[in-house]
Amino acid sequence: KMDGSPGDYTAPTVARHVLAILGDLTLSLRAATVAGQPMKDDSTDQLPGHRRAHSDGAAIATNVVWVAMSALVFAYIWKYGRNFPYMEDWELVPTLSGATPFRLGWLVEQTGEHRYILAKAILYPLWQLTYDGRSSMLLSAALLSAITLALMITARRLRGHGSLADVFFPLALLHTGHAETLIFFIQLCFVLPVVLFTVALLLIVTGRWERQPAAAWTIAVCVVLLPLNGAIGLLLAPAFVAWMAWVVVTRRTPAVFGVAAFATTALAALYFVGYQRPSTFVPLERTVRGSLRTLVEVFSVGLGPGGAWLWPWSGIAIGGVFAIAAIGLTVVALRRPHERTRAIGLLACVAAIGLLVAGIAWGRTVIGPGAGIPARYALLVAPGLCAAFLASIVYVWSPTTSRLAQLVLAACAAGLLWSNVEVGREYGRPRAAAADVARERLAAGTPSPVVAARYAEGLYPNVGPLAAALEMLRAQRSGPFAGLADPFGDRPCRPAEVALTQSGVHDASIVNGRLECRGNDGFAVYALSAPADVCTVTVVYEFVSASAPEAAMQIYWSLDGANGFEEIRRNQSIRVDSSPGERAVRFDVYDRLDRLRLDPDRQPCVIRIVRIELTSRD
Repeated sequence: KMDGSPGDYTAPTVARHVLAILGDLTLSLRAATVAGQPMKDDSTDQLPGHRRAHSDGAAIATNVVWVAMSALVFAYIWKYGRNFPYMEDWELVPTLSGATPFRLGWLVEQTGEHRYILAKAILYPLWQLTYDGRSSMLLSAALLSAITLALMITARRLRGHGSLADVFFPLALLHTGHAETLIFFIQLCFVLPVVLFTVALLLIVTGRWERQPAAAWTIAVCVVLLPLNGAIGLLLAPAFVAWMAWVVVTRRTPAVFGVAAFATTALAALYFVGYQRPSTFVPLERTVRGSLRTLVEVFSVGLGPGGAWLWPWSGIAIGGVFAIAAIGLTVVALRRPHERTRAIGLLACVAAIGLLVAGIAWGRTVIGPGAGIPARYALLVAPGLCAAFLASIVYVWSPTTSRLAQLVLAACAAGLLWSNVEVGREYGRPRAAAADVARERLAAGTPSPVVAARYAEGLYPNVGPLAAALEMLRAQRSGPFAGLADPFGDRPCRPAEVALTQSGVHDASIVNGRLECRGNDGFAVYALSAPADVCTVTVVYEFVSASAPEAAMQIYWSLDGANGFEEIRRNQSIRVDSSPGERAVRFDVYDRLDRLRLDPDRQPCVIRIVRIELTSRD
């Protein structure tokens, strides 16, 4: 209550208010089909000075939010972005590093089910100019910041004044919940179709293409380029092609739309020439029910991955926004002939994102529950909400209802901001940590195959190709090897001339030369007579008794007591045979150390350590 009195929030009262709002919405939508004009606030004529000051203040406030959110995105890249390829990035390394000569055919090669032709055409020269994967991250952030500003300016011009509701655009497009896109070299392939879509949306909603041939050409180019952006562009293109074809048929102009529609269709057909469906494990059958569930999941992250916590209600609500926008634009197109072209154009924008979401749901549903909520999909849904937001300005239900709808979208985006930031932080920390520790090991002289085997889980699951790609980057002195000198050069590893003595045990005891580990964390510590640059540690052992046929043997190492036995940086675990008999296992260390810790198993056992052999580059 505005006067401070308590409100009535009982279910019947809330229901009455909801029904009243829906009734007002229906009447306002009917009025919109008659008017079909941008909103005009009566208070503008009554208090022009006050309205101008209020609008200027709102514009300044939204600009401040845009600057702050842009700064947040760039700061996020600075903190968590690394010049270290990740996952699909490694598949580009052979060509980027020059190990495989560049050829035009590389541009159309598949990455999974995608052909990222336009992204590759930009990423290759970008890498050759910078040798730094963060260049793509910064480009993605700059493009997102630019289209966000363009959306804000367009909203003001359509409305005739600024509004605090316009903070929706930076809050939806520039939060760090887009982490999977922001700190990923190849993810420019997600940003480019969003940029092309947004440019076309802005030109359609302003109607500039009808007055300026250059604007019509720009829309045509954007649509033609969409199929060059993998499956994302393929799913965005049909709605635009249908709209352009309809414009040409009904208006006989502009001719460039007809050419663009034909060219886009041809490129989409060529996309499947030589296409090979990826062989992936499909755990579930595709069903209508499962696809609908995944559809709601994808919609639920439309305002960022934080919305997944509110699933399914967040997905239903955002899907409802798309449905209301589509119905409203359809009604306008049917009732107002002079607004039909623009209304159908905006409907095509909403339908394009809707088709993209449906395609994601259909493709991902076989993975099972949760398949539609990866954070990267937020950037693909948000532009559809931007289209609905702009449509609510152009075709006003009523001044109050339109303003309320925009404010609700902005408030929802603001409410999820902190959650989105947290999701970005939780994603960025392990990504940066994995890259940092791998580069640290490379700087310490650890061979690429060893780094690949040890840190594959955090970098790329295929160890062999990862090791080969690391060697390619080492030869180019780029990526993680930029500015990195080999501390050992060509010095070979030889048997170490250092003595190794046992210096202590934990949760264990030494009985008759046998190490008896009583609990799950039993281990022995060994000290070197002098620090050494150790390459490998070979343990010759014999299990006297064990809890299972296999044991998880680990070693840790440390230097000068300055660091402990760290789980990530100074540890290696290998599954070994624990059946009777003398055996040997080799651990790849490649680090400077003066202490070793041997954990025979994670369960109680009795083991005889026959000897421990070291090789070193000293």
